[in-house]
Amino acid sequence: MRVSVIVPVYHHWDMAAKCLAALQAQTYPASDFEIILVNNDPGDAPPADFTLPANARLIDEAGKGSYAARNAGLAVARGEILCFTDADCAPVPGWIDAAVACLDAQPGVARVGGPVPLSFQSDRLTMCETYEKVYSFKQRRNIEDNQWSVTANMSTQAKAFEIAGPFDGSRFSGGDKEWGQRAQAAGVPAVYCAEMAVYHPARATWRDLITKQRRLTGGKVIEKMKKRGRGRMRLSFLVGLPFRVLPFSSAVKRIFTNTEFPLGDRIKAFGVYYVLRLSRVYETGRLLFSKGAPERR
Repeated sequence: MRVSVIVPVYHHWDMAAKCLAALQAQTYPASDFEIILVNNDPGDAPPADFTLPANARLIDEAGKGSYAARNAGLAVARGEILCFTDADCAPVPGWIDAAVACLDAQPGVARVGGPVPLSFQSDRLTMCETYEKVYSFKQRRNIEDNQWSVTANMSTQAKAFEIAGPFDGSRFSGGDKEWGQRAQAAGVPAVYCAEMAVYHPARATWRDLITKQRRLTGGKVIEKMKKRGRGRMRLSFLVGLPFRVLPFSSAVKRIFTNTEFPLGDRIKAFGVYYVLRLSRVYETGRLLFSKGAPERR
C-alpha cells in the first residue's frame, strides 16, 4: 500500500460524507491508497445511510481530541506515505497525486503541505466569512517561514513519525504546529506544494468562529497550566486583564498596511478579530477560575 489517508471525525458525519466523495474522486488509483476514518466519539455511530468506499475503513478512538484520533489512524496505517485532512475538507482531485509527486521529488524524509483555499456559501460574504478570508490558513507562510503545516492538508512519509514521534495526543489544538516544529528539529524539513490543495468551508457564523476560538484558547491555556500552574496563571491573568481587552497594535497596523484585500474587508475583519479577542479573554478566565472543560469542537 503506497498511501494512507487519515481523517478524524467528531460527530460531523454529513461533512465526512462529502470528504469521502472528494477522496473517491482522486485521480490517484483507488487500489493504491486506503482511507482511515477515525470516529473520535465511539458512542456516536454514523447514520444508517452512511457508506464507506471499498478502500476505506472506520475505526474508533475514545481518547479525546483530533490528535489522539490521528495517532489511532497512524497505528493501523499501512501506507509508506501518510496524507492528513479533516472531515470538513474537500481535497482537489489531484491532491494525492501532487502529494506523492512532491514527496518523491525530495531527498530523504520530508513533509509537504499545500494551500487551503476557502469555500463560501455565496458570493455575498458574511462578516465572519470576510474575517476568514483575510486571516485564515496562511499555509505558504506556515511552511516556508515557520516549518509547519496544518493537518487539514499535510503529507509525509511514514518514517517521519518514526523519527519525530506521534502527535501529542493530549492536545485539543495546536498539535500540528507542535509536531511540525518537533519534526523540523529532528531533521525532517517541510516543503510547500502549490498543487496540493484542499478546500475548507469558511466559518460563516459567529457561533462557528467563537467555538473555534474557544477550542484554540483552551488548548493554549491547558498547555500553559501544565508548565506554570493554575495559581501563577490566575495572578498573571488578573494583572494583565486591562491589556488583554485592548487590541494588539500589530493587528491595527495590519488593517492599514495589508493591501492584499480591500480596506472595507480589512475593517470588517478587524471588527470580528476584536470580538474574538474578547471571547479568548472570557474563555481563558473560565478555564482558570472554574472547573469547566475545554472546547473540543
